[in-house]
Amino acid sequence: MKRLSKSPLIVLYLLLPIIHAQPAYSQTRYCTPEAPFNCRIKPSDEAIEACRVELRHMTVLDYSMLNSKRNLVKIPSRLLLSQDGMEVYADTPPIGASLFLQSISLTGMKVVVVYQDEAVRQKVISGLRGGKFLPAPGVGALVDNLKYMVVTFVPDEVILNKPFEEKWYIKAFEYYQPKACVNIFQNDAPGFPLTPGIWITSIPIPDGQKLRPESNPLFAKILPLMLAWVKACAPLVGH
Repeated sequence: MKRLSKSPLIVLYLLLPIIHAQPAYSQTRYCTPEAPFNCRIKPSDEAIEACRVELRHMTVLDYSMLNSKRNLVKIPSRLLLSQDGMEVYADTPPIGASLFLQSISLTGMKVVVVYQDEAVRQKVISGLRGGKFLPAPGVGALVDNLKYMVVTFVPDEVILNKPFEEKWYIKAFEYYQPKACVNIFQNDAPGFPLTPGIWITSIPIPDGQKLRPESNPLFAKILPLMLAWVKACAPLVGH
């Protein structure tokens, strides 16, 4: 596996799933004589505009959850941090206190970094291209539509239902386009026109190389905010 050099990681530091309901728009499939079996979907004008709106500013909805007594519980806002043209959101749904904490202990917790400022978004896109972090042609969505990154924090040691006191490291970076941009601007992967997605690329950290959040000011700030959010959510959803 290719090792990450320091300079690409610095780019990544400057550099989330946020999926909410999208309206259904009319689409038309079209084929060409040169590729009769590789048909694409021609989006409507309103679908194109919906994508552009999301690229300008993505809206992230808060969670709505039921507790053990089937009562609707108001979960704390997912927005953890807003700075330097980026918004950081919790991306680990709190589903039952025990299950919630157990899942975090075993698989970690995720946050979403949304690039709301266009200059910041373009800088991330340029960094991914320059660092050769994009997959082979035909794999993944169009990087020009990138809007957010998902970061996975994993505890050093698995202690079921007690994920708070251990050290953490970053397991992977994943990059996505908004759901509204699927099949827009021909950004679905060539060769897979019927199964496009929002994923653009991933940058896993090599096994044995633990990237510590405290090694960068942004992630050092995000981790305690996310842990505080988890602690606030756990008693609300009940066991």
